Amino acid sequence: MGNSALKLLAASGAKAATADLAVVPFEDGGGGVQTIDISDPTNMSILATLSSSSAMTKPFGCKLDITNNRAFICCEDDSVAVIDVSNPSSPSITGALAAEHGLKYLDIDPTRDLVFGSKTGNPGGIRIYDVSDPTDPTESGSSLSAAFIGTLGIANHRSRNLCFIVDDDAMYAFSTGATNPSQNGSTLSDSTNLNQAKAIKLDESNNIAFVAISNGIASVNIANTSSMAILDTAQSTNAGDNQDIAIDLDAGIAFVTVAQYNRGGLMCFDISNPSSISLLDKLEDNTNLQGARGVAYDPEAKVAYVSCGSGDKFTAVSASNTSSLSILGSVATNDAPARFAINTTPREATNAEETS
Repeated sequence: MGNSALKLLAASGAKAATADLAVVPFEDGGGGVQTIDISDPTNMSILATLSSSSAMTKPFGCKLDITNNRAFICCEDDSVAVIDVSNPSSPSITGALAAEHGLKYLDIDPTRDLVFGSKTGNPGGIRIYDVSDPTDPTESGSSLSAAFIGTLGIANHRSRNLCFIVDDDAMYAFSTGATNPSQNGSTLSDSTNLNQAKAIKLDESNNIAFVAISNGIASVNIANTSSMAILDTAQSTNAGDNQDIAIDLDAGIAFVTVAQYNRGGLMCFDISNPSSISLLDKLEDNTNLQGARGVAYDPEAKVAYVSCGSGDKFTAVSASNTSSLSILGSVATNDAPARFAINTTPREATNAEETS
């Protein structure tokens, strides 16, 4: 892979080129961010390592604005950092907000220059950051409460100016149209069907949320935030603690990473009918998927990428046959890689983003 800027690709759902870049944050070992060449999933390589800074401690989540060649990083011990990745072999921090806001998941709206962070701990909830000046990100509003303790996964519904957030057994909707966000509608609490909910992705066109839950996935009707409702769940046996989710709406599939101490794996689900989800396959590999954490999917290459928090690896998994997942290759990384992004579309599947 050369030093060219990120590829400007077609709109979400359209056919596009395969991914060739992953931007991977690290929470441990001093933190920092690595860029990884994934143009050949069987032979991936580290392009560069960007060390942590006083304003980017324990970076954990990542989103890409592929039009403007920027990565947005949320940090467990700080807030939001903006990274220039126009030259993947020499990324640089353009600006960061040094405030301990305790963020592990984020989403973005490049059209409004906003980053949405889900705050863990107590109080939990949502913080919004203005990144219109990438050299000086600022907090523009928040909605925090003990009622939202431990909020984790977050997904921005752009056309409705809403953010949906999950914690271990509930889902919340927040209005993000004003400066100060506010809870929109009622809380969906379900300790059975949303057990250990940690990550969320949206089908915005059909107002469906897909949530990574204990050993599997749940689908939720979010058309009316005052009466959100579980549609279906599907789970594997003895899978472990879910960590992240990636979806391909065109193909009707979803991937959920699972991890327990010194082992890990990846599950694939059929989500073509959100009211009738089913498990397609579960790949366990205690060498290449140990501590499986983040996941992103390249629908053109039919490859799922997984960051392995306790295995210290970044792994490519072939999904050309969704009933028989297989390892393509892996590369050793710095300490514990967290939730990352790759430069391809659609954004629901891959964590790649667009401004158009």
